[in-house]
Amino acid sequence: MLWLFLLLVVVIFLMAQQFGLFNHSFLDSEAQNQYPILDKSALDILNERYARGELDTNEYESMKEKLTT
Repeated sequence: MLWLFLLLVVVIFLMAQQFGLFNHSFLDSEAQNQYPILDKSALDILNERYARGELDTNEYESMKEKLTT
């Protein structure tokens, strides 16, 4: 009896998906929030990483020199 109920749920789900009742745009917007298109330059990102302490001064200066030349 349980298998019949599960089969019914699967059939209803597949029919709903076929008729477009599941809008997948929420997944797209969620992915955009998780991986936003960056409007930052490489120098902006470098400055942020230095400010967060991810880079020491020598690394920062070396990378900044490469980016600004």
